[in-house]
Amino acid sequence: MFGYDILFPFMLISLLKWGLVFTMARHMVLSGVHPYRRMIDLPGPRGWFPLMLLLIGSLTTPIWTGFFPGILGNFTSQVTGTEGYFNGAVDYLWGGAFLAGILVLSASGGYSVLERVQIFIVGAMMICAVVSLFIYQPDWIDMLLGGILPRSFDYPDWVADKYPIIAEKSVWVETSTYVGVIGGAGFDYLAYTSWLREKYWGRSSAGAASEQDLAQIAEDDQHSIRFWVRAPLVDCTLSFVLVVVFSAVFVALGAEELQPAHEVPTGDNFLDMQSRFITKIHSALYPLYAIGVYMTFVGTLYGTYEIGIAVCQEIVRALNPDVGIRHAARLKKLTLTWCSCGAAVILVWSFLHTYRGGAIPSLSKAGFTSQDAEQQENSEKAVTVGALVTQIETGGPADNIGLRIGDVIVRFADTEIRNESDLQRQIISAAANAAVEVAVVRAGQPHKILKLTVRQASAGPRILEKILRPANFFTGVFACGLLCWLMPWVDRKFLPRPLRMSPLLIVLNIVAGSIFLFLGMKAYWDNHTPGGVWYENRWFSIGTIVGMGLLAMLLAPRVVAPDEEPAS
Repeated sequence: MFGYDILFPFMLISLLKWGLVFTMARHMVLSGVHPYRRMIDLPGPRGWFPLMLLLIGSLTTPIWTGFFPGILGNFTSQVTGTEGYFNGAVDYLWGGAFLAGILVLSASGGYSVLERVQIFIVGAMMICAVVSLFIYQPDWIDMLLGGILPRSFDYPDWVADKYPIIAEKSVWVETSTYVGVIGGAGFDYLAYTSWLREKYWGRSSAGAASEQDLAQIAEDDQHSIRFWVRAPLVDCTLSFVLVVVFSAVFVALGAEELQPAHEVPTGDNFLDMQSRFITKIHSALYPLYAIGVYMTFVGTLYGTYEIGIAVCQEIVRALNPDVGIRHAARLKKLTLTWCSCGAAVILVWSFLHTYRGGAIPSLSKAGFTSQDAEQQENSEKAVTVGALVTQIETGGPADNIGLRIGDVIVRFADTEIRNESDLQRQIISAAANAAVEVAVVRAGQPHKILKLTVRQASAGPRILEKILRPANFFTGVFACGLLCWLMPWVDRKFLPRPLRMSPLLIVLNIVAGSIFLFLGMKAYWDNHTPGGVWYENRWFSIGTIVGMGLLAMLLAPRVVAPDEEPAS
C-alpha cells in the first residue's frame, strides 16, 4: 500500500530491535542471569515490573494464540472455497481445528520432524519469491532509496475509495501495527534469552556469576566468557538480516503486483492475494505457496505457545526461584491450558460476531447471499455456472435494483462469474459507492443487465484484527520501548565497567526506547473511536497498562520471594 517508502521503517525497526535482543542475550551470556531477574530490583515494590509483564502477558498471549489459527482458517476457507459458509465465520471453525492440533503438538513435543520439513518448504517458497522478484524487474534504485531515505506516509488516493475502513484509521495506527510485527516482540526476545541456557553459551547455563566471577571476567580481556558474546552477536545479526531480506522481497513484490492493481490484503482475504508473488513463475507453484503458508503459520502458532511457556516459567523463576524450578512442568501445563482457553474464547467470539454481522462481502456490501449455481435444485431450467442468489436483504442494494432469490449472477462488471467464490472476490474488490453492471439469468433465460451500487462494507464483520491491535501495540512496540530503556540500567547496576555495553549500544537502546514508547503511545491514542468498544478505546488500553502496573505493585510483596542470590 505504501510501496517502497515502507522499507525505511522496516530497516530502522529491525536495527532497533536487533540492539534490544542482542543487549539482553549479551547480559545473559556474561552473567548467567536473565534480565527478568535483574528487573526485580527496580525502584518500587520488589519484583513489580516482571509481575506486571506476567499479568499483561496473560492477556496478550491468548489473543496472539487465537489470532494465528484465525489467519490459518481464513486461508483454508479461500483454498477450499468455503469462505461463504456461516456468513464467512467458517474461518474460525477451521481455526479451532488448527488450534487443537497445535495444542497436541505442543503438549507432546512432537514438533521436531515438522520443523525440519517446515524449513525446507519455507526455504523453497522464499527462493521462488526471489526468482519472481527478478521476473517483475522492479525499480531497483527506487527500492534502494526506499530503504535508506525516510519519507512521510499518506494513504494513496485509491484506498479511500476501495478500502474506506482502512482509510478511516490513522496512518500512525497502520504503521505502528507493522512496527509491532517486524522482527518479533518483547516477549519473544525474553523467551529467546531464556533458551540460551540450552545453547550453553558463556555463563548462560552455568548459573549466576558471583561478584568475584564477574570481576575475574572483567580483568581478563582474553577470558573465554567474553569471547562467547560473539555467539549471540552473530546469531542475532543473521536473524535480523534475514528479516530485512524477507521484508524487502515481499514489499517489492507487493509494490509491483498489488499496488498497481489497487489491492490490499484484508481480514476477508489475508494471505491469498500474495500467492501471485509465486505463481508469477508458473501457476503450478500455487501448492508450494499454500504449503509454505501452512508451514509458516503452524510454526508461528507453535512458537507462540513455546514463548508463552518460557515467559511464564522465567518470570515465576525470577520472582520465586524455588517455585519456578520445582514446578516448571506444572507451569507449562497451566500456560498451555490458559492460552488455549483464551484463544478458544477469541475464536468463538469472532465466529459469533462474524456470523451475526455478516462477513460475506455480498451481504455486507450488496445486501444478498449466494451459493454455487450447481447446488440449486434440479430443474430443466437450472443454470450450473454462476452464483445463485439465496437471500435478499430488504431495502438493500440488491433489493433496490430488483434482484430476486433464484437469480443466477453470471457476470459482475467485466468478469465472468463461474461460482460463488468468484462473485465474493469481485465484490471484495469493488469500490464503495461504485455502480457495477451485473448480468443475471432468471428462470433459465438471460435477464436484463442490472446496475448494482455497492455500499461501504459493514464496519465490524471481522473483529479478530481489531482485538489483536492493542495487544500488538504493547508486545511489539510499547514493551520493547520499556525494555530498551531498562537494559542500560541493568548493565550499569550489575556488571563491572569493562563488561558493560559500549556507548554506541547504550545510545542505540535509549533512542530505540524513545521511538518505541512514542509510537506505542501515539498508536494507542489514535486507535480510538468515541463511544466505541473497548478494543478501540484509548482510555481502556492505557488504563489497562497502568492498572496492571498498580496491581503488580500491590501483589509483589505477597508473591516475590525474599532477597537471595539470584538463580540462573
